[in-house]
Amino acid sequence: MVQLGEAITLVSSDGTPLAVMVSVKPVPTEVKPVSDWGARWDALTQKVSQAWKSDKSAVEILTEMRR
Repeated sequence: MVQLGEAITLVSSDGTPLAVMVSVKPVPTEVKPVSDWGARWDALTQKVSQAWKSDKSAVEILTEMRR
């Protein structure tokens, strides 16, 4: 689904652009209650923690990048 203001370029099999589709009608979004944000945030932190592959923390990596 294309969000408001996003565009999709349709190309032929040889790579020639055929059309550009731009969304002008907003997609209705479901508003989550504020109380649900804490649970979603906790779930996201667990997901990131499980996927983390470095021995260093994110803070250590950012500190090195800023030097």
